[in-house]
Amino acid sequence: GIGTKLLVYFLVTLVRIARDVGVYALVLEPLNEDVRDFHERFGLIQLPENSSRMYARVCDIHAWLVTHGHGKLCDS
Repeated sequence: GIGTKLLVYFLVTLVRIARDVGVYALVLEPLNEDVRDFHERFGLIQLPENSSRMYARVCDIHAWLVTHGHGKLCDS
């Protein structure tokens, strides 16, 4: 759906920007369990020291995008 497309666009943009400005990871705080479940599908995991937040390293996000057929978008 549109949520998936928007998140993939955001993740691709994040990977591109990370090359220039040194972003290491994405950290977010999902609004509820449904949102948490949605983000888990994209490789985000719960922060060990804060269960209300999730994170993913940019290198892992890039690997997820490549695995799921979006890797060429990151090279643009």
